[in-house]
Amino acid sequence: MRRRRNLEAYESAEQDDIELLLAPGIADYAERVDLSVSRFLLFRNLRATIALPDGITLGRRASLV
Repeated sequence: MRRRRNLEAYESAEQDDIELLLAPGIADYAERVDLSVSRFLLFRNLRATIALPDGITLGRRASLV
């Protein structure tokens, strides 16, 4: 039997029927969390970007425009 991971330290955020668990270090400082899902044939890609108060965005590549 497989043991379930202890999730008590994580912050929980819910929208519609989706529950998002954030690590405590991120949850304390995140101003905004964006999720996007893309699909190509049989593959699905989930990407999260996290905006911090100082303007830094985690999980996003810089634009080369």
